[in-house]
Amino acid sequence: MAFVTSTSTPTPVGTGIVAVLFATLVASTLWLSRPDQSQETRDCSAFLDRGRAQARAGDYNLAESLFKQAVQCGNSPKCARAPLAESLNELARIEIAQWHEKEAVAHASQSLDIYKKIGGGSSPQSILSQTTLAEAIYGLNKYQQAGELLRDAISKCNARPASVQNNLLKAQALDELSLVDFANGDHKADERDAVAGYNLRLQNAPQDSSVAESLMSIGWAHFYDDQSQAQLEKAASNLEQAAKIAETKLGPKHPQLGLAFYDLAQIYERQGNQKAAQTAKQRANDIFRQSLRANHPLLSS
Repeated sequence: MAFVTSTSTPTPVGTGIVAVLFATLVASTLWLSRPDQSQETRDCSAFLDRGRAQARAGDYNLAESLFKQAVQCGNSPKCARAPLAESLNELARIEIAQWHEKEAVAHASQSLDIYKKIGGGSSPQSILSQTTLAEAIYGLNKYQQAGELLRDAISKCNARPASVQNNLLKAQALDELSLVDFANGDHKADERDAVAGYNLRLQNAPQDSSVAESLMSIGWAHFYDDQSQAQLEKAASNLEQAAKIAETKLGPKHPQLGLAFYDLAQIYERQGNQKAAQTAKQRANDIFRQSLRANHPLLSS
């Protein structure tokens, strides 16, 4: 998760751009092997898989449409509940990336309710949906409520047996919490939580594209620390590394890469490097025009 700013006041950007890919790491698979799957379950699964493929490819508009179709199929009483919950969570993450936070809150809440009924509030799937819900609530500037949900998610992770899956869930929640810290003006906690999330990702999934998300969070912690040239250089280094990872892992047209360039433009501008800032912003806009909704705020800033 990262901030983008067009003024001195930061504006939150949802990490659905990255975490929509991460969600597949904890997706329920119990329903996939059942021989008695209904047609509605199979249809929901098909739309869900196609939506995930488009999200990985960076086409968030098409992914959003496919996830909505998956939810429509999943709302049938003949469809298994787990694929519906997954579809709702994926849709919420895309809506966060598209800055449709109110819709994301509704869908993440539905996903969480279903998962609680299936496996309890401390299951990996419930923790993931709870983190998604917190991120959507954060996007509505409800920082205290978002922080409470994220700290509870981290506490649940700490109470679970150690595993790669559990550590990545915790890393995701820490990344989100770092921006809650930021919004509350606690820049030391911001950097601490971002670094903790980054270390967990490196230890458990060093080749995953989500490492870029943690680097972006660390970069912004440096950016808003004291605005010194030394801190700006650290921020630029983190964001440049994040951009390199995003382009290698996700491709040259993915929104995550666009977000890294957009954020880099803010840092370059603050450093006084107007040429580099303009180049980075143009690269970001070119990517956003191909992957986000036409009236997305990032395209007009």
